Amino acid sequence: MNDILVVGTGNSWRGDDSVGLEVASALHERLPEAVRVLATEAEQSSLLDEWEGCDTVLIVDAVHSGAPAGQIHRVDLNAEQVPHAVLQGSTHHFSLGDTIELARALGRLPAKALFFGIEGESFGPGEPLSPAVAAAVPAIVEEIAEEVGALLKED
Repeated sequence: MNDILVVGTGNSWRGDDSVGLEVASALHERLPEAVRVLATEAEQSSLLDEWEGCDTVLIVDAVHSGAPAGQIHRVDLNAEQVPHAVLQGSTHHFSLGDTIELARALGRLPAKALFFGIEGESFGPGEPLSPAVAAAVPAIVEEIAEEVGALLKED
């Protein structure tokens, strides 16, 4: 059995930084119960323990690299590092990029690890998702659901 964890991370009070949480909420309703879906605002380093023992982790977070708002970035974490530009401006003390690279150095990155970043534009306190980011949510939910469906068929 392929133990799959989908993680949506972010900050619900920082505008577009909440998009990972929104995606996780939508996926929780859509994916089979066999797939664990986690929406978390916890410190990023805690993810090392969350994905311990998982064969596959799919991580969703807002990014700010200067690309157009709503653009989806997909990175195979076992094939390449997350470009620094994609993860700059994190609102987390220990960034997701730091967590991923620590996991890689410690040999604690799952065999399949994918990162999905949604380009944000508005990260102000108390703001809602910007229209471009909100419009990207259904597309990334669909992409991740298809990815998970393909992984489950491999079993």
